[in-house]
Amino acid sequence: MKNIIFFFVFFSFLFTITSLSSERRSGNEFIKIKSATFRVDEKSPAYSTGKVLNFNLYVEQINQNWENGAWVNDTRDIDQWNPAMTQVEVISQEWVNDKWENKSKHVASVSINMSDSTMRFLQVQLYAWAGNAWIIQMQSAYVYDSNNYLTQVNTQLSMGGNFIPFQQTDFTNNSAGLPLTEIHKQLNFQTMQLEDYRKYVNTYHSTNPKYLETETNAYFINSAWVDTGKTTYTRNSMLNELTEIFQDIYGGSTFVNAWMYEYTYNSTGEHCTSQLGKYWNSNQSTWDYSSRWTATYDANWNMTLELGENFIGGNYSPSWRTSYTYNSSGDETLSQTEFYHVTEGWELASQSITYYSPSSVAPDLSQPVQFTLNQNYPNPFNPSTVISYSITSPSDVKLTVYDVLGNQITELVNGFQSPGTHSINFNADGLSSGVYFYKLQAGNLVSVKQMMLIK
Repeated sequence: MKNIIFFFVFFSFLFTITSLSSERRSGNEFIKIKSATFRVDEKSPAYSTGKVLNFNLYVEQINQNWENGAWVNDTRDIDQWNPAMTQVEVISQEWVNDKWENKSKHVASVSINMSDSTMRFLQVQLYAWAGNAWIIQMQSAYVYDSNNYLTQVNTQLSMGGNFIPFQQTDFTNNSAGLPLTEIHKQLNFQTMQLEDYRKYVNTYHSTNPKYLETETNAYFINSAWVDTGKTTYTRNSMLNELTEIFQDIYGGSTFVNAWMYEYTYNSTGEHCTSQLGKYWNSNQSTWDYSSRWTATYDANWNMTLELGENFIGGNYSPSWRTSYTYNSSGDETLSQTEFYHVTEGWELASQSITYYSPSSVAPDLSQPVQFTLNQNYPNPFNPSTVISYSITSPSDVKLTVYDVLGNQITELVNGFQSPGTHSINFNADGLSSGVYFYKLQAGNLVSVKQMMLIK
């Protein structure tokens, strides 16, 4: 009975996550991160890369709704980076009974290229708040080749302290490291096997391997891949979209226009100033206008206002608008969204207030409740794997790898660390296949686990 209750609660939680998922490709489909400090590139394979928006070690965003003439707290998101900017905790909270309550937490280990602020995920863990402690739900490990091209994302599901494979995405890449194919597998709970589920096939411009031209998606139906949709792009010199045309594919071969977007940019082609939405009128065989989005910027190209409109009766009618305020460093401090009503005009709807140090209401950033050395993932591995662990108090930490004879192979960590969850990538290039041991020591606490390298 206890297991049945666990599954019900878990899948209710899972539905909440997946119901927010985009239809764009995502090898890490069940772990999405909402962060104020970085923006994940939705066109990157598995959402594995992103752009760091600022390098503040702490960012707190409070989201409020306008109700009965006053602002009412709704949710709060807190980003906390470690000083080395190699790991971030993203905590989501809800306002319940006049106080903030923890809801979920992502712990992401990343690699950041400071020269252009790009970021790659190494591992992502998802926790749920269970009354007085964080309980891990899922974890994903990102596998890269020697060129740092993403080749696989493995997601595991936590089942009472043990992890089982839940989702796997495999990539083939072109010369620029962009995906040619993505094949998604998901766990079939009846067979308890990973089975083909979804596939993306991409084509690129003949003169530029970074110019994505088409993206075709398919589902695995009746033991065969069946194409279901296609997106075709044209781009400017900065590779930003000028047009996106979406088509549905019926029976795996019949293409039917669905909708399209047309974009305009500033003189450099970098900042989008408008987006026109159109839908396919099959009766007239024409593209008809449906919506318009426009944006204005300040002198530093910070967006100050965006406006959404619907095309009704031959004219554009306002629908919503959001205004933005920034501090002297160019960091966003306030965004406010309004909706337009024909009779009442513009009405406040929601706002987000961003702080770069803790607000007056101190957040509850509860740390893991026990000293833990997790099983490396993937395991077996070749040639790299991620080792994660939790410590409960500030400690001198050592993480060491040994062979079966007890010879020290390498010391992955040796230094003072703060409480929380940490992870590190171990690359076994140059080592032979076999069993290895890794030992964690934090103060007087010690834990040892074994792993297997298979080449």
